[in-house]
Amino acid sequence: MKSKRYFNTTGFCDPEIHYMIDPLRNQNIIFDMIEKRQYFTIHAPRQTGKTTLLHELAHRLNKEGNYISVVFSVESAGYRSITEETANKKIINSLYSSSGQYLNENNCPIPPEKYTKDLTLENYLIDWASSQSKPIVLLLDEIDSLYDDVLVSILRQLRNGFQGRPKHFPSTIALVGLRDVRDYKLKVRPEKLH
Repeated sequence: MKSKRYFNTTGFCDPEIHYMIDPLRNQNIIFDMIEKRQYFTIHAPRQTGKTTLLHELAHRLNKEGNYISVVFSVESAGYRSITEETANKKIINSLYSSSGQYLNENNCPIPPEKYTKDLTLENYLIDWASSQSKPIVLLLDEIDSLYDDVLVSILRQLRNGFQGRPKHFPSTIALVGLRDVRDYKLKVRPEKLH
């Protein structure tokens, strides 16, 4: 009996030695949230398939052609001594470099070094979304690697842009990490302020 070969994001796999379950099976809730232009979180322990899910999701959305989607990690800005300005630059550079893996040149954001406005994530996303005819689905991995003022700054920028979606800001943003959104709240506000 001939063995079939299956394709995953890394290439073809021989089913006798590799097995991969479709990470998007039973993920109708994610597609529903994207269709409704919602922001959402995905949290789970390490090595449970979060990043694989994100990559499969972005590739599928781009292939179907109704959205522009990019997965990128914010982990490069995930250390305590970083300034908000430097964090914005690192996160934007990560977004830009990842966009080439998912999108053609016309759908990619402008190279950060050519950006002439104040380089904040909010401004960058506004200008990118405004230049596109399709809504953007942005998948931020390792969001909980950010600390203190940087985390607060990024969450505020995303919240500020929310009202401009889908024409002037990403229509859907997923914040993905190890922790539940309630843990972000604890990082953003001290316990005694709840």
